[in-house]
Amino acid sequence: MINIITLISVIVIAFVTMAMITILSVFNGIDELVDDLYSSFDADIIISPARGKVMANDSISIKDIEGLATVKSVNEIVEENVLLTFGDQQRIATLKGVPTGYMAQKNMRKNIIEGSDVLADEESEWAVLGYGIKQDLDAELFSQGMRPLVVYAPQRGKKISRHKERAFRSEPIMVGGTFSINVEYDSKYVLSSLLFARDMLDYRNEYNYLEVELKDGLEPEQTKQAIMAQLG
Repeated sequence: MINIITLISVIVIAFVTMAMITILSVFNGIDELVDDLYSSFDADIIISPARGKVMANDSISIKDIEGLATVKSVNEIVEENVLLTFGDQQRIATLKGVPTGYMAQKNMRKNIIEGSDVLADEESEWAVLGYGIKQDLDAELFSQGMRPLVVYAPQRGKKISRHKERAFRSEPIMVGGTFSINVEYDSKYVLSSLLFARDMLDYRNEYNYLEVELKDGLEPEQTKQAIMAQLG
């Protein structure tokens, strides 16, 4: 009788242990999936201005930051809210201008569900829309309908109340692709080249923040401290 009770106890403990291992494995898999999804867009470290919205190119030595042993890359980013129109549809979105090579660095190609991840070529500028924005605008790739997306942004230094007819500038841009990461990002961002975003916002040699990517597997705290020591 005692042997039977012992056997049952062992079996119950084994099943509970297996269940716990399975649950922990599932949670670990979910964590890895979430990290993988967000890593396409989130930077390890962001350097933004303490005051105002923009930083000049010469305000920070990017080469010094790139020279840190833990740093993989540093990218200048221009980001601002704009108005998008496509045909009769319009929508507010966040324009994110990124430098050449950014899409490859972030492995964004895996998030492209339609079209291409190319933001500029020798002849044209291209936009890559979040899936939610594409749906709201009922937009299509330029290759499908030959219609451009039109981007509107406030003219820098102009007060809208005084110069309503000249307060905004607009530029057409061709839709080259659609990305999907998650609902939040898909409904917020339209990606363009850094050159296009700077031109739209009249940023000459300026950017809104720096994205710092670390070498694989490194924690950001040590690098943060090193950067803070450099920047003050």
